[in-house]
Amino acid sequence: MGKLHSLLYRAFHGQRNRLRPYLGTLGLGPGQPRVLKYLAEHGESNQKDIAECYSIDPANVSRMVEALLRNGFITQAQCPENRRANNIAITEKGEEALSAWNGYCAEVESVMLEGFTEEEAELLCSFLTRIDDNFRRQP
Repeated sequence: MGKLHSLLYRAFHGQRNRLRPYLGTLGLGPGQPRVLKYLAEHGESNQKDIAECYSIDPANVSRMVEALLRNGFITQAQCPENRRANNIAITEKGEEALSAWNGYCAEVESVMLEGFTEEEAELLCSFLTRIDDNFRRQP
């Protein structure tokens, strides 16, 4: 295993382990904050767009959406352009949960970036963005 892969893996798991306990306090499951974030930023959307944005399997998005609907974090309505598709939107409860989640993420981010200058943090973000762009360009 390469050094970069190993470091990214460890950083990812460190972040996830710090954030995971907060999911339960908010009534959310793994991956669900991403769906809420997408809806908050893009407004009413369909599951396909969310899956494409985060490069995740549409079936996983469907399961997350079902749980979010059941718990009142989102609403769903039939898409006027395609009767077989549904649009989903974030509710006030979803916005409140997302706001709390973002606060937890900010706390964890401050731990991750402890000792970094602002310029180093920006550089790290630019490197990670380039890595993501490289993956998205691949078939």
